[in-house]
Amino acid sequence: MATYRVDSVNGVDTPGGDATHGYATTQYCLDDNTIGAAGDTIELETNGSHGVNGLSFATFGVPTNATPVTFVGTDNAGAVDFATKGAVTCTSAAMFASNLYDGINLVNLDISAGPTGAGAIIDLDNNIEIIHCKIDGFITINNDFLVLGCELFNDANTREVFQGDRGVFCSNFLRFASTTGADIGAQFGNGSHVVANIFVYNTTTANKCVTIREGSFMQNTVYGNVATTGDGVEVLATGDQVVIWGNLFQGMSGTGSVALDQVSGGTITLYANNSYNDNTTDFSQNGDVHVSSNNEAVGSALIAESGSATTFSNRHTFYAPQDVGAVYDGGGFDTNDNRDRGAINHECAAGGSTRGLFF
Repeated sequence: MATYRVDSVNGVDTPGGDATHGYATTQYCLDDNTIGAAGDTIELETNGSHGVNGLSFATFGVPTNATPVTFVGTDNAGAVDFATKGAVTCTSAAMFASNLYDGINLVNLDISAGPTGAGAIIDLDNNIEIIHCKIDGFITINNDFLVLGCELFNDANTREVFQGDRGVFCSNFLRFASTTGADIGAQFGNGSHVVANIFVYNTTTANKCVTIREGSFMQNTVYGNVATTGDGVEVLATGDQVVIWGNLFQGMSGTGSVALDQVSGGTITLYANNSYNDNTTDFSQNGDVHVSSNNEAVGSALIAESGSATTFSNRHTFYAPQDVGAVYDGGGFDTNDNRDRGAINHECAAGGSTRGLFF
């Protein structure tokens, strides 16, 4: 397994690259090397922006599950500093397109400026990991994903943000602001587990912030930042064995809006420990619910709401849980809090996503 370096400021695009700084562009790095038997790592120096225009693996070799390729933002010593991400500018094209590649890992990158309209900035196939990245654009993954500790949005196109089947989506901050009625902020297919995330529903359009089919939706905060007329979370009609546990739903308050909408034919196996505030309809049950317990409607805000709801850097204060209902029960975040509702990591000291994993 080899490690290659790309430094857009000091690197050079010649065979072998600069001895100290490596290559100047990611594509030249791929064209000058071939993938190793166990896969490779490409370090993207965080001192400048890396322009890409649809990365090609024609010379390097196509990544696979057995030969994964990791793109990681690092400093000039090759170390990962989560305070500074490697900037990737996609020059109006996808970083990865056409759903061709397996075994791609993205770590500590800030990816932006992808296709306009409904096109995806990242379009990948199977066994994909995206960790501690900031991505402005639509991400679609076929199967088997891990998305962890990321800030995800699509401000460039105000369209959909994420779509994936059979994966884990944990401790992320996703902001959905589409003004297109058919759009869905995050679509989770068969066997997806969605845990400890913040979903900000930042549009009045009658679309859907989240849909889920066959899996679990646990300890998330779904917040309508404006009086949306759409649904917060929809359990799909063909869904089965969906667990909805320990979530906070607040602010889906426009005409016809539903915080949790079970489409006719969908099945929820466990519906428990969810809290609601300021929604037009909290839960619209239109199918089987096998077990239901300890769900509550609360008359005051579930979260602190201090600062800006849509600002990633402000998530610690805005989304901290309030001492209302059963959301927060105790004299301090470190002791006696039940930590069972909203985007709360069980090992962290505060709620609403704070300090769990990369938060």
